[in-house]
Amino acid sequence: MLGVEVPNLFEVGYCQAQVAQVGDQSSGQCSSRSQGSRRRGRRGFESRNGVSRAEPTDLDTLHRRSCCPGSGADEAPVPRCAPPACSAVCHHRRQPGQRTEASMNLAGKDLNLVIALQALLEEGNVTRAAARLGMGQPGMSAFLARLRSHYNDELLVRVGRNYELTPRARELLPLVQRAVPLLEESLGVNRSLTPTTAKRRFTIMLSDFAALELHGHLEVIRREAPFGIDLLPLPEDPEGIETALRSHDFIVAVPAMGVEGDFAPLFTDHYVCLVDAANPAISDGALSWDAFNELPLASATFGVHHHTPADRRLRELGFARKPQVVARGFLPLPSIVAGTSMVAVVPSRLVKRLGPGTGTIAVAPPFGTVELRENLWWHPNRSADHGHRWLRTRLLDTLAPEVPRV
Repeated sequence: MLGVEVPNLFEVGYCQAQVAQVGDQSSGQCSSRSQGSRRRGRRGFESRNGVSRAEPTDLDTLHRRSCCPGSGADEAPVPRCAPPACSAVCHHRRQPGQRTEASMNLAGKDLNLVIALQALLEEGNVTRAAARLGMGQPGMSAFLARLRSHYNDELLVRVGRNYELTPRARELLPLVQRAVPLLEESLGVNRSLTPTTAKRRFTIMLSDFAALELHGHLEVIRREAPFGIDLLPLPEDPEGIETALRSHDFIVAVPAMGVEGDFAPLFTDHYVCLVDAANPAISDGALSWDAFNELPLASATFGVHHHTPADRRLRELGFARKPQVVARGFLPLPSIVAGTSMVAVVPSRLVKRLGPGTGTIAVAPPFGTVELRENLWWHPNRSADHGHRWLRTRLLDTLAPEVPRV
């Protein structure tokens, strides 16, 4: 329609604080430009030689009602560049649909950065964060560079062979973990996992005995989902258990290892004495304390300062003999003990699986029953990870019908 201009809310919506900055500069410009407009009628009509004809209103001016009716600024032509005439005496009301400066700033942000930030902070590693989101490492490195620029903080810093979160990153982590689910819910994003098509690789640190116990259950899961699962030995130094828990998806270990994190009980067992079936020290299927002290000992080690619950019980009883043979883990012990007079203290499930093939048997220990509890541990940062949650839930479900649980 001629003579009508739709106001641009981004240009009209000056806030009161800007009036002082406009000052005299705008008033002079506005008065000069509005003189010609005053000859025109309210609806764009101009009278020349007594004949009225319609002409478009000057597109540089705008007729609008002020937010202060009757103030004189009601219907005066106002240049496009000027703030509201009444802004000096009242607050200019934000029009419906007008965006504030804060909303304009948010609209300019890439929300994918939030998803990348969550993966980077939870994984603490660029490579694993990229694999988690199904993208290449260069792409995730680019996201990290943008995030570092945005926060003016390194977020991830290399310490030795690993990365650690900066103090700022540790502050951001719980905020991001709360924000991402809300964003997904508000946008209607469905992040439910489809196991048959999901591609992910997980790492589990555990003993050789736990690997033997979980092998069949992990094979069931592998047939359901194309997940890659790497089984790694436990860290040799307990001091590195915290770093290991952050760097890997799961740790299967006994509580005595000092792992601190979220966990779920996997299975329980108890320790027995492993001896050759023809060992003469066995009397009526039992082994006395004196006989146990006289037999040469074979034991398993899992690294510096790692002690099994059975080791701790023997130390409490004053048993301080050094073993003649030390094996890395439990699995070699049945073959080592077979055909000899040695004794070893091992989980009972190990003897059930490997004893018949090696000619070894299990007898009750003379130092009482010692329970073995294996827990599945993970870093709290991964609790909300959909793939991680699916794998641990499925693993616990496969164990439930067969393995005694705490």
